[in-house]
Amino acid sequence: MNENLYFALKMAAMAGELFFSAFIFTRSLPFRKRAWIFEIGITALLALLCYAAYAWAKNAPSFNKETIHAIFGFAMGIIVVFGVVFQKDERVTPTFFFINLGFAAAYFSDRIGALIETTLLATGAFSPYSPWLFLFYLLPAALFFFGVFFLFRNNFSPIRGDIYSAPFFIYLPFFTLLVSMILFYLGGMIQNVHEIFDLILITAEALYALIDLLLLYALMRQRQNDFSLYIIKQLWEKDRKNYELQKETVDMINVKCHDMRHQIRALQAKNGSLDPKTIESVTKSINVYESVVKTGNEVLDVILSDYSLRCQKNEVQLTYMVDGALLNALEEMDIYSLFGNLLENALEYEQKVTPNENRFVFLSVKLDQGAILIHEENYFQGEVHLKDGLVETSKPDKSLHGYGMLSMRQLAEKYGGTIRVYSDCDMFQVDIRLPQKKGDAA
Repeated sequence: MNENLYFALKMAAMAGELFFSAFIFTRSLPFRKRAWIFEIGITALLALLCYAAYAWAKNAPSFNKETIHAIFGFAMGIIVVFGVVFQKDERVTPTFFFINLGFAAAYFSDRIGALIETTLLATGAFSPYSPWLFLFYLLPAALFFFGVFFLFRNNFSPIRGDIYSAPFFIYLPFFTLLVSMILFYLGGMIQNVHEIFDLILITAEALYALIDLLLLYALMRQRQNDFSLYIIKQLWEKDRKNYELQKETVDMINVKCHDMRHQIRALQAKNGSLDPKTIESVTKSINVYESVVKTGNEVLDVILSDYSLRCQKNEVQLTYMVDGALLNALEEMDIYSLFGNLLENALEYEQKVTPNENRFVFLSVKLDQGAILIHEENYFQGEVHLKDGLVETSKPDKSLHGYGMLSMRQLAEKYGGTIRVYSDCDMFQVDIRLPQKKGDAA
């Protein structure tokens, strides 16, 4: 293989890295109609630029080839950026962010491959422009690229696009392209001085690319944490409104049931001929809807009254042994959110359990070894899949669900407590431990 053909292969590899990295890192973002037209157009333009670079480099001295490499590499990157942006039916800033992430991964991987290539060349393992030398450059680069991709792959949901809407994200791909191409050019110039300097520069480039990736990863984590906190606050606000509505509804039902019971007694006293079975049937119906839950905590009374009715409707056996007074030091909305999420998750699962006789939910609140222990268990079959100590949602779109458990952990930690999730003997169980503070019931 001669120098010009080797150069053409490297240009083709760069074009492939840029296009493939941008495409795969934005793959979850929605496409426009006929997006394949953009793919064909990008591919054709990249092929044309590769040929133009090859034609120019054929008659250029060796030390000018890296200049050509850098200029055409930057041009190919610009084409890929705008081609992918126009291909996506998504706001511009998230698309730019993920393209930049792909470019950073490609640059890091390319520099790892180049480091191995230069090392083999410096040690004399292969002759310059050997096909094996190119292979030992390409394979490590591909392996490292996919390694980085799998590290980031859980963060590519389009639902999370809003968290990458900062305007400065638009400039990131161009900055990454410019820096990488300048370093490519410098590498070519230094290589003509001595190979050891080329090794040092490539190592520095790889470290720069690694730092870039780590910073992007930290930025993603921060944005996702902010997004999660925003969702949790939205859930808490929704819980507040639900609590006010449920409390009003339960109070209204209790008043109506109380009045109806007195009216039945008055009718019975006035007209003793009323059928006793009819009276008994009506009284039982009233008792179903009248709240008899008295735990010592008004918020918990409302929650358990509501879920008692819902469990009865769905043929789920709900039992509880609760000392609600232990929770009086907690804020009302925290109690509602904590127990609402706990019981909602249990009821949602139990509704799907067959046969109906196995539908079972148990809740307890008690003192245990000087701490408040909130324990919930319900019938469960299968394996519990945990992520960061919490149950991973089984719903298809994981980016929109699973915040209930995260909310429960944040509420437990707010009061210096912990949450533990586990399964045992066909029972899914949750233990929440909160330190007992002054003012809690003894």
